[in-house]
Amino acid sequence: MSNKGKQPRVKGNLKPTSSSRAANLVGENTAAINAFKANPALAFAQLSRTAAMSPAGSKSRSGDSNSGDDKSGSSTPQSSELGQIDANLAYQMRRLGKSDARTRMRALVELRGYVEEYTWDTGLDKMLLAWPRWFSLHIFDQNRRIRALVAQVHADLVMKVGRHLAAHLKEIIGPWLASFFDPNRDVARTSRSAFETVFSEKKRKQVFSYCFSELVNFCNHNITNQTPSSVSDSRFDDSKDKHSRYEQVVGAAFGVLTLMVENVDKLMEHQDDFFMLLNDKQTLSM
Repeated sequence: MSNKGKQPRVKGNLKPTSSSRAANLVGENTAAINAFKANPALAFAQLSRTAAMSPAGSKSRSGDSNSGDDKSGSSTPQSSELGQIDANLAYQMRRLGKSDARTRMRALVELRGYVEEYTWDTGLDKMLLAWPRWFSLHIFDQNRRIRALVAQVHADLVMKVGRHLAAHLKEIIGPWLASFFDPNRDVARTSRSAFETVFSEKKRKQVFSYCFSELVNFCNHNITNQTPSSVSDSRFDDSKDKHSRYEQVVGAAFGVLTLMVENVDKLMEHQDDFFMLLNDKQTLSM
């Protein structure tokens, strides 16, 4: 990708950690989820009081879940988007759609080099146009090393574009927060660290309020509409992988709901949105 033909180094330790069972992906959010199921109104009021008493910007407890991919609220990247960026960058992004994991990894290494080499005025403005859809697809790749690289590219990009991210934040916020709950610690740590670097403690709460509707829709789609088949790619996933990924999708959606409860000010003003989701028959049957 680099004009100098030099392949950039991959930063960070990508050695995968042991993956927990998908059935445990909801992790420490179990108590909150069970409370929601048993009595949504009571749980909402209790969690609202807890959130109000918590210090601003306090970290939520990380669960062990992942979230859905493009099928979790994003559509396949459009050729019109790739047509707005330079040929080399478009080529690397298209390589992310290849079935071979090594090809996807090489493309991500090249994309890291692109972010490092270019600025907002020389190419990152165009990359940011196409990135949200690609990020939403590949941050939930079945291969954890690929997810780790995607998280790194995303972290590099959002930290470098700064305030320009605001125009695209609503497109990317759901998968970004959901990746906090990835079973791979490197992915979760990289995603959370990037969020906390880009947004100050005060700004983080504003992000949750600003993107509230998008986050509700993201969680609603993942919890009530997804199936093992809809969250998976038949080219890569066998039957076991499909069910594992599905449980990751649902677990991460509940994780995002927990983050919302902890970070949205004046939470009771939004209780109808939560009640609609939490009283859904499919939600209560989980």
